[in-house]
This record gives sequence, structure tokens and C-alpha cells, in this order.
Amino acid sequence: MFDDIYLKDQKNILLDFLQKKYNIIITEDAYFNDFININLLELTSIKIWSKNLYDGDSFGAEQYLNEIISNLNQLIILALLGLKIPSFMLIRRSLENLLMFLYFKDHRIEFAKREQNRNDIKKGKNQEYRIDRNSISELKEYVAYFPFTAIYPEIEKNKLDDLLNSMIQLWDKQYSDLSNFVHGTSSRYLELKNYLDDINPDEDSLNYVSTYNKNYCSLVNSFLILFYFDKFKNFENKEKSIIRNAIDSETKFKQKMTDVFGEI
Repeated sequence: MFDDIYLKDQKNILLDFLQKKYNIIITEDAYFNDFININLLELTSIKIWSKNLYDGDSFGAEQYLNEIISNLNQLIILALLGLKIPSFMLIRRSLENLLMFLYFKDHRIEFAKREQNRNDIKKGKNQEYRIDRNSISELKEYVAYFPFTAIYPEIEKNKLDDLLNSMIQLWDKQYSDLSNFVHGTSSRYLELKNYLDDINPDEDSLNYVSTYNKNYCSLVNSFLILFYFDKFKNFENKEKSIIRNAIDSETKFKQKMTDVFGEI
């Protein structure tokens, strides 16, 4: 299903959507096509995980993985429309969605309680139960101190710690940077598009969005390989290739995962 033909078809669907919905015709300019090709591949990598991890037995937390897919779908459109700040907001949101997925996938009862709490609030009921794990810092702490050696007793802990620390550091940097754009902490993080004619995609803005999304998708795929390596090994070769290609070499995650697992 996920192959070069699929990626080409998805690109054609996107181009047709942009033309019909927004009267935007993507030219042959390399930066437009590079942005689309790179970000569609990264989006497809997350779809591969969603397909392989969901076996028909809903466990609730998969909604966060699907929400990441939804976010990245919207991000591609927004960036191509020239809406850089909203694109950044979606990446920041997706960083939170990733932690929510990694925590609640192992805590189905906690997830059910959380959903019940939300429903009771909507109905105006008093509900004593509260979930402290909604705190982003606590969710990140759960991931950072996850006992991977209990799952993979043969791996070298120092190599695992090096990989995990570099991933957490990139998550922190991404979240901090993107939060500045969300909150407009200084003039550097303001866009000041006062007129509609000012809102146009250009090479710099697309590259800017693409860089953040590339780092984000490197994080998602690396964390999912780390948590689901035994399942990842059984993916189709083309699926594994797409996932590997969606991890930016500059992060050095692929090399470090190879050091940990011997292969990816």
C-alpha cells in the first residue's frame, strides 16, 4: 500500500485539492515541490505506524496518533497557504499528542478515567478524580524514565541512555521554540502580516516550517521504533524504508538506534 505509487497519488490529490479549493496552482518551483514531497513522506511514515499498531482492538490512545496525522495534514495545507505561525502551533500540539499517546497506550484504565472525567465535566457533574499525568512535564518524565531494559534486556544501557537523552533534548528544544511562536514572547516571534496580500508562501517560510516538521517526525518515528522495535522489524521493507527516510540524519537518531539495536 505505502510505496512510490502511493506517494505520487497523494501528491496529485493534494495538488488537485489546492487548485479546486483555493485556486492555487503549484508551479514547477523546486521549493514548492520539495516541501510537498518531503512532508508527504513524513506524513506517510506516521500513517504506517497507525496501520500497523491498530489491529482492530481499540485501546483509546490511538486517537492521539490519528490526531498527529490530522495535524500534519492540516500543516501541509496551512504552510502552502503562507500561514507559518498556525503551522508551528500544529507541530507544538503534535509534540504534546506524541507524549499523550506514549503514556496512555500503556494505561488504558487511566485513559478511560480521563475520558469519563471529561464527559462528567461536560454534563456539569462534580468529579473528584483528576489525572495529574495530563501535565506535559510528567508525561515527558514517564517517557524519559521508561524501563526499556526490561523490554530489551540485551541492549547496552549507556547507548540507550545516550539515544533517549538526545531525543528528549530535541523534544525540549522544539517545544520551547514553538511555544515562543505560540505566545509571541518577543518581536522575533511575531509575523505581523497586517494585510492579506502579505500572506504568501515563499521559500524561506516553507523551509522554516519544513525544518521543524522534519525534526518532529524524526522524534515520532524514533520514539515509536524505540517502544515498538519488535513490531517494527516485521513491517514491510518499503514501510521500514519510508520510516527510516523520515528520520533526519542530522539528528543522528538512526545511527544511535543502530548502536542500540544492531539494525533498524
